Amino acid sequence: MDKTVKIFEKGEQIHNLVHPGPVTSISFSKDGEILATACGTVVKFFDAKTGKVLHQIESDTDVNQVAFGSQNIVLSSKNQIQIYNARTFQNPNLKVLKNPVGKISSTQIQDDIIAASSDDKTLIIANTNGKLISMSQQEHQIVNVCFGPNQVIACADVKGNIKFTNILQPKNIKQDITHTEKIQCINCNDNYLVSASYDMILIHSLSNGQILGLIYPEAHIHVSRIGINGETIVCDADNEIYCYNFKGDVVDKVIAEMSAKRQVEKSGLSVKCDYNKIIVQKGENTVWIAGKTLQLKGIEFNEVQYLSNENRTLMEQRAE
Repeated sequence: MDKTVKIFEKGEQIHNLVHPGPVTSISFSKDGEILATACGTVVKFFDAKTGKVLHQIESDTDVNQVAFGSQNIVLSSKNQIQIYNARTFQNPNLKVLKNPVGKISSTQIQDDIIAASSDDKTLIIANTNGKLISMSQQEHQIVNVCFGPNQVIACADVKGNIKFTNILQPKNIKQDITHTEKIQCINCNDNYLVSASYDMILIHSLSNGQILGLIYPEAHIHVSRIGINGETIVCDADNEIYCYNFKGDVVDKVIAEMSAKRQVEKSGLSVKCDYNKIIVQKGENTVWIAGKTLQLKGIEFNEVQYLSNENRTLMEQRAE
């Protein structure tokens, strides 16, 4: 949301890529050499080593997700999916898939197959030629989709269920996996599926569906993105990116700068914007936060002051 994409190597930041607006999605090419970023209607492609812009694509609508495949790139926006060549960045014959009802919420690509979900509970399966394979209605709204081995797609829904669907026969083919809380995100490799709800990460065996491990994120903040590489799990938690092994041990982490809004939220405070000042409450006590730079939309500060209740009236007058 602060208009930047940061690239880290072995825990050290090597690039800070500035954009004109909030970044909605990022995706690495399969070889890790190119990074795609979506910002508004523009998707940019960066050399991941040098940080230089290689190419950019302008869509006719805001792009909410970009996903790199081995041969193709898909851009999802509102109710359509656009398909581009991953080498030439061209869209031959303007290949577009359109969902007539719902907004596309999640998109993934593997080889020549695209899986997408929309907020009207629809699972869309298509090929990269723009031909629709199937559209099936799920019981609940889908939060996230990912590819498993042997042409299987996993779908996580708002009720905490994960269903497995065969690409050619879109119906439930395995026993469901269930969380007690809403699932935020899922991801697969050939052997394992990892799923994160508000308060925990589960590791599942894809061969028998058994739960192999349970991780409580160290920061105790909900995970919004998760990945798996071999037997290492990568996820975000608040302003930090954590790498876990299957035992739940932290093997690496990257710490980003925490915004003032996140600082007060993490302290159990409630935030309210009131004209040009910020009122922050914790229980019955009220404190005031202000700084030299104040942006109410982003709630960003250069200098932050936490003041006691006694001094609040005077400081509010100064703020006004």
